[in-house]
Amino acid sequence: MRFVKDSGKSMFQIARDLGISYETLRKWVRQAEIDGGKREGLTTEERQVRSTRRLQKRLLRLARARPFGQGQPRRRVAVPDQDYPPGKPEDLWSAPGTRRARLRSADTLFA
Repeated sequence: MRFVKDSGKSMFQIARDLGISYETLRKWVRQAEIDGGKREGLTTEERQVRSTRRLQKRLLRLARARPFGQGQPRRRVAVPDQDYPPGKPEDLWSAPGTRRARLRSADTLFA
């Protein structure tokens, strides 16, 4: 980054000569100033440590996850018994053993 300060050219001209964008060169100069202690911010080493920790956490999370294709266990759905006579949809969902049936029986206790 000494090249930027010693050349006497603008950063825009230097970026064009190097074939990179102005913003890329500006970020490189800024990071060099941080690493040199001339500016506040995270040094390159600190950034690498944070990046490594983030990747380690992600790998740990992936290792704990289920293998591909197994997914989450299926949820059980309240389905009326097969021998229950078909009727109105409300009757099917209030079949004995379902939550709605238990709620209805609780209502009759307090009625």
